[in-house]
Amino acid sequence: MISKLSLPRQIALVFTLAYVPAVLMIGIFIVGNLRAVYRDALYDSLEAEGNSVWKQVNPDAYETAENMASIRYASRRGTYKSSGNLDQYISDDSVPLLIGKALTQEAPEGRYVNRIEGNIIYYVVLNRRGYFSIREHDVVIVLTDMTALRRMVRAASVRLFWACLAALALGACILYLWARLLARDIRGIRDSVAAMGVDHYRTRLRTARSDELGDLTRSIEVMRERIIEHERSRQTVIQGVSHDLKTPIGVISSYAIAIKDGMCDPIEAADVTLRQTRRLTDKVTKLLHLTRLGYLNIERIKAESVPMNRLISELIPGYSLQTQAAIESETQEVHFRGDEESWRIVLENIMDNAVRYAASRIVITLSQGALTIWNDGKPIPEQEIPNLFRAYEKSREGKFGLGLSIVRQTAELFGYTASAENADGGVRFTIREAAADDAPSAQ
Repeated sequence: MISKLSLPRQIALVFTLAYVPAVLMIGIFIVGNLRAVYRDALYDSLEAEGNSVWKQVNPDAYETAENMASIRYASRRGTYKSSGNLDQYISDDSVPLLIGKALTQEAPEGRYVNRIEGNIIYYVVLNRRGYFSIREHDVVIVLTDMTALRRMVRAASVRLFWACLAALALGACILYLWARLLARDIRGIRDSVAAMGVDHYRTRLRTARSDELGDLTRSIEVMRERIIEHERSRQTVIQGVSHDLKTPIGVISSYAIAIKDGMCDPIEAADVTLRQTRRLTDKVTKLLHLTRLGYLNIERIKAESVPMNRLISELIPGYSLQTQAAIESETQEVHFRGDEESWRIVLENIMDNAVRYAASRIVITLSQGALTIWNDGKPIPEQEIPNLFRAYEKSREGKFGLGLSIVRQTAELFGYTASAENADGGVRFTIREAAADDAPSAQ
């Protein structure tokens, strides 16, 4: 139900629902403490009134303060006199009870509360027996009921109520205004995200906020930039694939026309066509595998324990026939997570690169959690290494193609990192577990 309200109203409502119970509990606590404070103040007032009564030279003519009554007791004669309003609080039958309490009191002042005749009576006793005085009455009792105390507590409660109500209104207004500003920023994010879908992510998100909403805005902006980068990469791949497919298709078409016109040897044309067909098959296979990686989810893949040393030993003989470079291997019995075919393609792509650029030597090293393939080819310019694993990323000598992009995406899919570096006079490609190398040398 609350979720159907606007955000400012939701916040104001939640604030009110949280504020009211808290204020009620605090108010009950404060009123309870105020009752004790006002009770002490009431006793102070009773004592002050008692001293005023005792000091009167002609107490019969003295009128006791409002909401109070007094009893003057002469201990030498055993008689007492009371104020005219005593019957508003107690009857004459209860006076001996108070006098008896006063006669047992040794201190000069005493404070008491008793239920008398069904009412709560607060009273103080001023014991002046033994004092040198010309006054006949040496014990003064001043009393009152709950009326004055209730009046003071009620007045304080009313002031507290209005103060809390004013605080609630002020707090709700401030919170509502703040929530409107917050909602405005949220609507701005919503509108910007909606605009991204129309203008192909050209709308930028900017914020000066440093709170969670600012973090959200910056995260969306990072996502937008990554989407744009991904789209650029996709366009680059499409352009690269189109170019790569165009060349062999053109060659095959040219030879087909030449055969038809009788302008070339059919055997030679068949050899050229076969080579170009193999190129097409290789490009299409890599493209299909790269597309497959984009849709794979590691949670849906049946993870296997792949014996990498066996895969390496199976691939070396075939590559030894393709190159004059010596291929050396130092392998242990190591298993990688993933599926065998994906890791075979990774090894083939790295080995294709090594065979293409090696001068005289290729070294494959496999240890726990890491695979390196080094060749003594020409070092890669340092500024090109960060882009080495991007599909069809241009370099000074052409394009890297799809192979190394497949290497990195496959490695990351199974929890590994792929990196390249110039080392020992050549180039070294490394695949290792992400936990062992959270910051690969090539991003």
